[in-house]
Amino acid sequence: MFEIAVADGALNGLFLVFLYSSVGGLACRWLVPRLSSSARILAAVMLAAQIFVIVRSQTIDPATHFERLLWALRLEWNIPTTLAFMQLATVGALGILLGRIAREKPGWNRLYLAAMGLIFLFLSIDEYFKVHEPIEFWYLIYAAAGAVVALVTALVTARSLRQSRIWYVCLLGGLALSAAGGILFERLNRACDSLAFLRFDGCFHLFVWEEASELLGIWLALVAMLGLFSELRPAAPRHTRRVILFLPLIALLMLTMNAMLPGLELPLWAQPAAVEFESDVRLRGFRLDQRGARGERISAWLYLSAKQKRYLWLGYSIHLLDQSSGKSVAGGDAWVDRQHGVWLLGRNHEQVYRQMLAVDMPQKTPANRALWIVLTLWRPQDEEYVEQVIRASDHRLLSDTQVVLGEAVLRKTAAAAPLIKPLADFDNGFALSPVKLPTQALAGESLTLTFGWRANAPGEADWMQFLHFQHQESRGSWAFDQQPLGDRLPTRLWYDGLADSETWTVSLPEDLPAGEYQVFTGLYRLGDQTRLIARDASGNPFTDSAVPLGNLLILNPNSE
Repeated sequence: MFEIAVADGALNGLFLVFLYSSVGGLACRWLVPRLSSSARILAAVMLAAQIFVIVRSQTIDPATHFERLLWALRLEWNIPTTLAFMQLATVGALGILLGRIAREKPGWNRLYLAAMGLIFLFLSIDEYFKVHEPIEFWYLIYAAAGAVVALVTALVTARSLRQSRIWYVCLLGGLALSAAGGILFERLNRACDSLAFLRFDGCFHLFVWEEASELLGIWLALVAMLGLFSELRPAAPRHTRRVILFLPLIALLMLTMNAMLPGLELPLWAQPAAVEFESDVRLRGFRLDQRGARGERISAWLYLSAKQKRYLWLGYSIHLLDQSSGKSVAGGDAWVDRQHGVWLLGRNHEQVYRQMLAVDMPQKTPANRALWIVLTLWRPQDEEYVEQVIRASDHRLLSDTQVVLGEAVLRKTAAAAPLIKPLADFDNGFALSPVKLPTQALAGESLTLTFGWRANAPGEADWMQFLHFQHQESRGSWAFDQQPLGDRLPTRLWYDGLADSETWTVSLPEDLPAGEYQVFTGLYRLGDQTRLIARDASGNPFTDSAVPLGNLLILNPNSE
């Protein structure tokens, strides 16, 4: 079999020369001269810009990570991505403008042009913000949508005037070339050992072919829209003809405004924070959102600031830790994105970045357990992921690398119905179920009690539950205190509709005097020891806010 050995760089160079000399050369020979003067300038500038960017990306010898990421074709939120966004947004704006001012064209034609403008505007947003990435089998959806657009464009071409058909054919060619890059080459990804009759060592990655095809295809679509716009030259106002030169700059201004959004949102939408990590990365604020029927999805918006060079190769994790055991019940990891960076301002420009990560709790996660929402930053180092040390923090730390953003609880599936006859109603919306008290107990052994609770309002403070034993003869007393549901769910995290119970195991002192005891319970605020008012079924408050549970006979063989 006939084969030619070729290096990766040479193969990319051959492809780029062939692509731009054939497609770009033919377009410049036959199409660009038909454009109006302002349209020719815009077409020439955009083609020159993408050739410069592609050549620069292939010939640069980066001195820093920042410079490499700035020009890399395979990476996002850099110069090549920005150029693609500017071209797509310009095509979209031209389509919408044509749909508005091309009054001599039939209504269906104007509607088509406006629809194509909206499609290209969506593609510009998708190019920069990666809307398609969470969608499974997105390439099938895009391929089907592209086929429909191509079919409609072919029908429009057939029904258009002869002098306009060349521009619709150009638009079809641009769509086909972009689809080849965005779908075909991206899905192929790489070829190993050989490609047709070409042979090379290892694997050859096709991202240069992908990006070059996409960029040139978008440029052809731009030429097509400019051609249709040039046909309206006598009817279009002069200021409208001139404004097209500024469309790419308007798109770039939109990206700059997008970079400013996190800094504007920070004081309006986020909870302030002052957490400083090593490498001078700072958490300036965050927002937490818990949703789902049981609160099973927690989304965290983070507002981090850093110099752009410090933000490279940074990752972050959100984990939900059980407060009792310290174990993680769910978590998520992600690399930071740089879509809010203003790369034109240089590597030392400090920017506020917005990140969002959603964590879904697995179905096996126990309900009604307090969880810490914990943030960790990390970087790759020597084939490991090293957590970033926290230098200073105004929020609670679980370790020198873990900062607590908040708390959460997974609710039970069904909300509890209110108690028909509660033993006690507390003024904060809590209700205590009737308690079955044993008739007697032995000193030095354990007493088991089960307390059932309902919450008809969310908890807003930490309350402790007391259990008091008062000797009926001597009036002496003994007490045992703990949180109503133990440390698994503090009352500050109780939610409206909570229904749960806790079995207490109370170790009675060996020297507890024998005799008849009255047993009381109730709640007091942990901060100031203030008791919470408790009422009986008639609404009357209990004396000293102590709910009587009944009498208990304590036996103590060692007492006299």
